[in-house]
Amino acid sequence: MNEQNERVYNQPFVHQACMYGSNKEFLETAVPFVDDGLSIGEPVLVVSTPANLELLSGALWARAHQVDYVDTVQIGQRPAQRIAALHEYWCRHGSAATGNRVRILAEPVWMGMSRRQVTARKRLESSLNEIFADTNIWMICPYDTRVVEEEIVADAERTHPARIVGDKVQLCHEYMEPAQFFRAHDTPLPEPPPDAALLVFTGDFYDLRRFVATRAAAHRLRGRRITMLAAAAHEVAIYLEENGPDQMTVRMWAQPGEILCELHQPGGIVTDPLIGFRPPSLPSQAGDELWFPRLVCDFVEIQSTETACTVRLSMSSSSAQEIA
Repeated sequence: MNEQNERVYNQPFVHQACMYGSNKEFLETAVPFVDDGLSIGEPVLVVSTPANLELLSGALWARAHQVDYVDTVQIGQRPAQRIAALHEYWCRHGSAATGNRVRILAEPVWMGMSRRQVTARKRLESSLNEIFADTNIWMICPYDTRVVEEEIVADAERTHPARIVGDKVQLCHEYMEPAQFFRAHDTPLPEPPPDAALLVFTGDFYDLRRFVATRAAAHRLRGRRITMLAAAAHEVAIYLEENGPDQMTVRMWAQPGEILCELHQPGGIVTDPLIGFRPPSLPSQAGDELWFPRLVCDFVEIQSTETACTVRLSMSSSSAQEIA
């Protein structure tokens, strides 16, 4: 890993992909990365599958207890949750002022995800390059080619500036800046159904929250998720009202497995693809109102044109699901 060390310590955030096709290949990257970090006193977090956590801890022998381990499905399924958890780890253990490096081996979850979830997770991987740009995190993201789809592996070279092959670092020549990657993965939102409930927003936020809560309950959303969805819609409305002069409309409907709430603002335009992805631990920026919706909703989809902005919130209607 000497060549890696040379390159890494001349830059702040380092984001590398690693494609592996066997347990041996996983360990060939993971063990030196973790072991080298521990040898020079760097905090190390490993986020992976339970099988890989067990595999790695066994290979590290006496040093295994010095590593922080997290099952990758426990660190947060929503992109905002995952970003917050990783950034919080750096805030606790790293320092831009002192130059302390934090190492994170973070394996994304791909198995069993819908296409929308896959797109959201790809965008997460891309967004880290900008959101964590000023941190001293060295992050390697393993991709298990035995189970991960080829198109996901291919996009890893567009969301990571470099990849690790054996003990060498290769630049990803297809790498795309986050804004470019987000635009490349934009898809038009389907129209709401004709029978979607409609509210014309007149500036009364209590009326907005009551509308969302009433319709969510009618569609069998339960418990605190009703409150969370109403609060998320409130935050989106605050942002859109400040960024568009015309009257906003709110629509709600249900489809199998989820409740949707769409806020449409004529005249509002969103130019920042990472809006709402930056956790509160970072310096505040315009659009931070959308952090909370991204944290509590399963999906926050934004469509912005030259004439209007639409933000669509989605929350699972499963009675068994809780907000993490």
